[in-house]
Amino acid sequence: MKVFAVKEALSVFIDTGETEVLIDGGNSGSGKEISKAINTYVNGSIEYVIATHSHADHVGGLDRIYEDYAVSHTIYGDTGDSKQFKEFFDAARGEPNSEMKEDVDEVIPLGAGISLSILDILDGSKNTNNNSVISVLNCNGKKMLVTGDAEDHESQDVRDRLISKLASAGLRPIDVYIVGHHGSETSSSDALLDVITPTYGIISSYGPTHKSYKNPDRDVMERLIRHNVKVYGTYRSGDVTIMFKGNEIARSAPDSELLTVENYGAAA
Repeated sequence: MKVFAVKEALSVFIDTGETEVLIDGGNSGSGKEISKAINTYVNGSIEYVIATHSHADHVGGLDRIYEDYAVSHTIYGDTGDSKQFKEFFDAARGEPNSEMKEDVDEVIPLGAGISLSILDILDGSKNTNNNSVISVLNCNGKKMLVTGDAEDHESQDVRDRLISKLASAGLRPIDVYIVGHHGSETSSSDALLDVITPTYGIISSYGPTHKSYKNPDRDVMERLIRHNVKVYGTYRSGDVTIMFKGNEIARSAPDSELLTVENYGAAA
């Protein structure tokens, strides 16, 4: 799988060899680049596109994906009024011979020993972030968690539901955690990290020196490091590729690019 460097946005591509899944598409300007990057891996159609929630930095580039590829299934977390969401929604709804639905709890088979669990944590929240589709890739026992922008540190309801569903579905520990909400202080609570005990964390953000966004947040970095997570940031490493090979986890980002509490602010 690959976490694309799409600045303060998110896009995660999963390729099992048989099946392709795209979770979010970054901002509008990222769509063309993502489409080009996945072309080598897509065999026929993209089986699943998942729009975690309606914010532009997650759905903005997805309309380009529907323009360039056939998409068999679309799963979305909520709806919104932005131009970017409407363009995504219209493209998905107009996709021929394709299923489109809101997220529900389900396990999607992706290949031999490989599945994607969809966890419907919350619907209808006034805080759009908390309607995010939660997904866990399980590849022969190795697991990757994507929480979109769900604010598990700020919302006890989100935190408790997420922890409960991960536990009841046996989806822990987590090997690779796509750090929630771009490393914002609203996510990645101690309570969640205590449960998922991730080996690696990947933060998709501009970096803390950006004039408008300051992610990852120092408190989040301290929580991750305290939980012995090896953290990479797309703002330093670029696209980060992860491969599950038996008991090994191969990654494109070298250990020299690991983020620490001391260096994360100057890592861009």
